[in-house]
Amino acid sequence: ALKFLVIFYSITLQISHNWKYQDYSRSIVLDTLSRTALETAPENAILIASGDLQLNPTLYLSVCERVRPDVTVLSLQLMSYEWSTLDKEKRHPTIKFPGANHWPGPEGYSMQKFLESNLPNRPVVFWGGTRPGSLASQLGDGSVHEEQFTAWPRGLLDQVFFAYHEQPHILELQRLHKNATAQLLNLFNKGLDPDLHNFPPDTWENFATGELLTVHHRFGFAAISLAQSLDSSIREGNNDPAIHKLCDDAYGVAKEAYKAAIDFLDYYQRKGVAEPMSHKNVMYQNLGICEERLFNIKEVLSLWEK
Repeated sequence: ALKFLVIFYSITLQISHNWKYQDYSRSIVLDTLSRTALETAPENAILIASGDLQLNPTLYLSVCERVRPDVTVLSLQLMSYEWSTLDKEKRHPTIKFPGANHWPGPEGYSMQKFLESNLPNRPVVFWGGTRPGSLASQLGDGSVHEEQFTAWPRGLLDQVFFAYHEQPHILELQRLHKNATAQLLNLFNKGLDPDLHNFPPDTWENFATGELLTVHHRFGFAAISLAQSLDSSIREGNNDPAIHKLCDDAYGVAKEAYKAAIDFLDYYQRKGVAEPMSHKNVMYQNLGICEERLFNIKEVLSLWEK
């Protein structure tokens, strides 16, 4: 009996001590993140997720709760396994798979071939991977060349286009970005998730909160890259008023994105919580470039002081 009581007491003590650290029943971080990603996708899109955080909750919402049934969710990693693609035509009759699996080899196919086969018929968006960065580095597939494809941030996602097609306007992308991040910011500003800043660093919830910072940085990076390429064209003598306006718009959009990212980092500092990513210096530098280009000298000096 004594042995039983010792075992019972030990288990009870462990549960009572660790319950508050392991109870995620009230957490809505992953649900909000994945719903926002699905809602961000264009109509009838193919959503290719890279990573467990991006795939698992999104696939659950898609298959079990039928959120955005027009969007097909695929796993970039599982596309490389033959066993996962044996009945792909039956499960995904509207998707063209140009080979047995996404893998180099005589029966495999590259992402270039997949995009060439599907982009004419359905939008293709990616979620996850190395961001910000080139599309090839994000997908880990050197077949995807920027001369043929371009990728633009669309909310939490990246939408791929043929390079020769008309590209989305930066102000429309900004609208989508604001709509997506507003859902995540509500978790912070309205206190909708009471344990938002108490998640241990090895939890998916902790990674999910860092995704908001990644989204701001990724969008700011895309906007400032566009602005600097237009700036080079202007310096070379392009006097088209539309190019000048687009350049100013892009710098303004990048400024807002980086300002939001830095405000978010400051929010973490005020809470005394470790920052979820380490790109602060790059963010301050790029924000300073935007302010300088937009002639906000006072703001530039303030940023350099930080």
